Amino acid sequence: MPPFARAGGYTLVELLIVLVVIGIMLGLVSLSLRDDRDARLARDADRLETLFALAAEEAQLTSRPIAWRGDERGYAFYQRDRDRWLPLADDAQFRERTWDLAPMRLVLVAADVPRWSSNGLPDADGATAIAFPRDGTQVAFTLTLEADGRSLQLKADGAGRYWVERPS
Repeated sequence: MPPFARAGGYTLVELLIVLVVIGIMLGLVSLSLRDDRDARLARDADRLETLFALAAEEAQLTSRPIAWRGDERGYAFYQRDRDRWLPLADDAQFRERTWDLAPMRLVLVAADVPRWSSNGLPDADGATAIAFPRDGTQVAFTLTLEADGRSLQLKADGAGRYWVERPS
């Protein structure tokens, strides 16, 4: 065998490069699997923003009011049927959901939000409720979502626009 011929196998440098690449990949995987509470709260708020806009449109299109009711465990949507509110349990979008980050504290600030008691459902159990009327009128409000020392605000301008404000 000539003296410049290389024996089979890997060099130490090649093995070190492979180990570094594996280490970087494991680090990235562990970061993506980490429990990111900020991301979970943002996901809850973004989902609710989308569902509120959808509920407002659905109430207008069907000419039947829709209401949202949330507490520390989760939330659900209801639709008015004659003289009572019925849960939209079979609807894929408006089904009952739990918060990704629970327990969730909800603080609703609005000038005039219809209360459940005037519409047939009790509001004395600590739940927060928002109605989406069939005529398209909407009330401007701020719904603060607080969990695990973090908070976000879901806002509505009264003209059908909803957005999430993150702390700066």
